[in-house]
Amino acid sequence: MRYLLLFLLAACNTTTREIVPVVSSNAEVATDAPLFVGRYWVMWQKTVCQSIGGVNPMVWTPLTEPRVGQQVVAEWTTRACQPFPADMAWMIVSYRPQSNPVDFLWFGMPGCWLMVNLDQIIPISTGTNSLFSRGVDSGEIYLDFIPPTDMAGRSMWLQLLVAAPGENTVGFLASAALQIDFGSR
Repeated sequence: MRYLLLFLLAACNTTTREIVPVVSSNAEVATDAPLFVGRYWVMWQKTVCQSIGGVNPMVWTPLTEPRVGQQVVAEWTTRACQPFPADMAWMIVSYRPQSNPVDFLWFGMPGCWLMVNLDQIIPISTGTNSLFSRGVDSGEIYLDFIPPTDMAGRSMWLQLLVAAPGENTVGFLASAALQIDFGSR
């Protein structure tokens, strides 16, 4: 557990920054601008943490296309039943794809993989911040924002890391990664 915490602290002490969406002053997309199709991709391939209780954090996406200028949402469920974690959850966020996933086996988290670059690590607590909110008495974490028009054709990668005492050697679990490709209006 000590190595995992050192790993996270080292990542937090790098050039992390909070994401603050900025609404572009250009509310309309030019008619000659390229059109991009948006989609949510849940990346399951390597992240199936082996927890004692058999419950991993899950990510849910809507059936709508994520588009700039429109509300983009996703939901993570940290546990299927109580007790829900009170604090200690982090969202790992990047705007570039991860080339080499990191195996958390050596940190005492068998089956868990880091699938997102450690560009930003955002602690999630009850209440809201610029992108994420968390239910006070639930294990749910929400992404809810309106991406600016200049994000059309770009992608965002997210992965939840949550404290889960007793579920493995170090007491942490990782969700599947989520890739959001932002479409045009």
